[in-house]
Amino acid sequence: DAEKGREQAKPADVKDQAYWSGRVKELRTQLERDEGYAEALQSRINALTTDWANRSDPAQREVVERDRIKALAELDRLTQAIENDKKAIGDLEEEARRSGVPPGWLR
Repeated sequence: DAEKGREQAKPADVKDQAYWSGRVKELRTQLERDEGYAEALQSRINALTTDWANRSDPAQREVVERDRIKALAELDRLTQAIENDKKAIGDLEEEARRSGVPPGWLR
């Protein structure tokens, strides 16, 4: 049978209310996660800066400074991720607007 050898057509992705609300929820959750982690990291950086200033032993200061530099690099990465998260939400909102999606679906 010729039909058996053919791959069946996949149904088109349905972009209904569940799709749009689920997608925006996923993006907002990622943004909140990244923002929370960035806040915690900033607190760690502040603590490491204070710790560094209060140490007199150069070897200990070096270890603290290394940790602080790593945390600063991670904060830079997170700051970029937060910008990307916000852009992704904006892009999704724009796509929804162009597709005629009711605004309530994105809440």
